[in-house]
Amino acid sequence: MIRRVVIAIMVLSFGLSAATAGDTVFENEIVADGIPLKLNGSGVREKFWIDLYAVGLYLPKKERDAQKILEAKEPQLLRLVIVSSFISDKTMRKGIMEGFEKATGGDLAPLKSRIAKFVESFADRIEKGDVFELFYRPGSGLLIVKNGKEVETIEGDDFKRALFAIWLGDKPAQKRLKENLLGK
Repeated sequence: MIRRVVIAIMVLSFGLSAATAGDTVFENEIVADGIPLKLNGSGVREKFWIDLYAVGLYLPKKERDAQKILEAKEPQLLRLVIVSSFISDKTMRKGIMEGFEKATGGDLAPLKSRIAKFVESFADRIEKGDVFELFYRPGSGLLIVKNGKEVETIEGDDFKRALFAIWLGDKPAQKRLKENLLGK
């Protein structure tokens, strides 16, 4: 019962304000676990001039310092919306592994089993329009939700830091996307 409530609450939004990234609309404020989160920024991940997915970063309060976001032990949510039919479960898992390699400087050993668990949560078919929410709950871990259904929870602040570093770290997936997520 609690799982359904958490997921249902995640989709509630306040007001009619919204921001767009490409053709994807992100609400300016959502509620997750009863906590209001503000859209810090949003953008589109591109590769070879193809839009792959749109992503929005939600935080309790706006923050432009990537390091503070990575180190923060407060609720945070990344919403990824698949906008390309070129993204499949296979390409997503490959991209996630490449992202972790860059984000950790290749030092995957401390996170190996949790990365494998995370990657496996993307094993089901992925289609254009799918929505993934990566919700960090301090003390509980990172909740992975696909299209409103809980997929997995992965423990550890270190895991959350490495995952969010894929987009916000020193070697992000795309520099312009990092700037957009930081609201710059």
